[in-house]
Amino acid sequence: MDEYDFSGEWIGYYTLYYENNISKDYAFKINMQLQDGVLKGTCVDDESIIVFDEPATIDGFIEDNFISFIKKYPYAWAMDENGKPLKFKDVASYEIHYAGNFENGIFSGYWELSIEEANENGEISNIDSQGTWQMRKV
Repeated sequence: MDEYDFSGEWIGYYTLYYENNISKDYAFKINMQLQDGVLKGTCVDDESIIVFDEPATIDGFIEDNFISFIKKYPYAWAMDENGKPLKFKDVASYEIHYAGNFENGIFSGYWELSIEEANENGEISNIDSQGTWQMRKV
């Protein structure tokens, strides 16, 4: 495929893994443009659509059959223990790193997220999440 073929609308899902071997898939739609190997676009996913009125952004690159991009939401957010979204409009979005390969019309790979948090005593801890993803052109 050439750059023109990679530009356009893609649909797929990412899998989020929880404790006790529980996982959940979330559908997403990416509209991306590729020019000179540079990837830019937007992403809407089923997990965050109840939080934001605008899509997340994606920025990255495609080289040969390898893709790498960072997804950023308009601002930071999380879910509380009851599954309700918490919005932190004054805090920049965390970066979710995606990487994968293109084969047989499908991109697939891994994503990861690492967040540093400080508790009330100022102690820093890391929260790491990771999972898999795949998408195909519409």
